[in-house]
Amino acid sequence: AVVSTQSTGNKASSRLGLLKRTLYFVKSKEQKRSFYLAVVRSQFEHCVQVWRPTTVVLNKKLERIQRRAVKWILSEQDHSYSDLEYLMRLRDLDLLPLNERFLTSDLILFYDVYNDLSCIKLPPYVRKNSDEERGRFKRR
Repeated sequence: AVVSTQSTGNKASSRLGLLKRTLYFVKSKEQKRSFYLAVVRSQFEHCVQVWRPTTVVLNKKLERIQRRAVKWILSEQDHSYSDLEYLMRLRDLDLLPLNERFLTSDLILFYDVYNDLSCIKLPPYVRKNSDEERGRFKRR
């Protein structure tokens, strides 16, 4: 998983550099955001449940790429963000920090598997409980 995460980070960083070099004439933050989502962020989200970073170091490496992208989108390359400023700018751009996005993807996949909406099936040692088995509708 470490090699996959590093490879994905390198690809995403290269793609962000490509966007910066080729789209220097784009001034609209909405257009830049769309390009970022399509070209860079899609790289992060492809099969994320398989290669997801598991260490703080790898998470920070990927988050640094998104930080650079946010600065490019907002045309603030010379600005240095505190963590709070970065989160506020993410909110303004309607983006999630990558770690939260990865957690959201995990929960969506679990929901799909649990509700038979995926080709992946629950393992036999995990079974669904009905509401009665969980004690929700006990009648006295």
